[in-house]
Amino acid sequence: METRKQAIGGFKHAKDAELLATSYAILEAMTGNAHFPEPSVPMAEFEGAIKEYEKHAAEALQTQSRLAFAARNSARQQLTAMLKKLAFYVNEVAESTHEKLLTSGFPLSRETSRRQFPGIVDNVRLRDGGYSGCLKLSFSKQKHVPLYEYRYALKAGQETADLEWTEARLSSSTKVTLSGLRPLTVCYAQVRALNGEGRSEWSEPVSFIVR
Repeated sequence: METRKQAIGGFKHAKDAELLATSYAILEAMTGNAHFPEPSVPMAEFEGAIKEYEKHAAEALQTQSRLAFAARNSARQQLTAMLKKLAFYVNEVAESTHEKLLTSGFPLSRETSRRQFPGIVDNVRLRDGGYSGCLKLSFSKQKHVPLYEYRYALKAGQETADLEWTEARLSSSTKVTLSGLRPLTVCYAQVRALNGEGRSEWSEPVSFIVR
């Protein structure tokens, strides 16, 4: 007997980065999808909920404050409610048709994921940001990768040993502004890719002198 497959809509135990990566993958797959022409949650509204959650998750990670975590949890609750509603719609419309379910971007029950594990990010560059204490970080976009993590470290000299890296920060863009940096220090930066399959290794550090 053939196993009945369904889109999974429960993400209660997913970490912030996993939930964001999966949500962005679903947004990309569902937008303009002819198999699911009238989603139960408008894609513009869904995208807004993802970005709101991404913002509050980043703030909670950076500040570690109770208020920030409360805002993150509220945004997460709203996003996961939308995902459940969308998953129900996808399952109702697809009627267990495997080909249709695969186009939704949702992880499927009893299904080995076909998404590719992300590779190491290429063309990572730092350049002057246009004013003192600011640098621009850029890197190449990868297919099937909706999110990236980056981190940086400041040092007075060119030695890379014992670098004290910042906490990893999330970005859905391949262009990031680093501000508030100490002038006349060397800034080192690394990037890694993230999708529903996991994280890549960190890229090789690149460096630039902060003016």
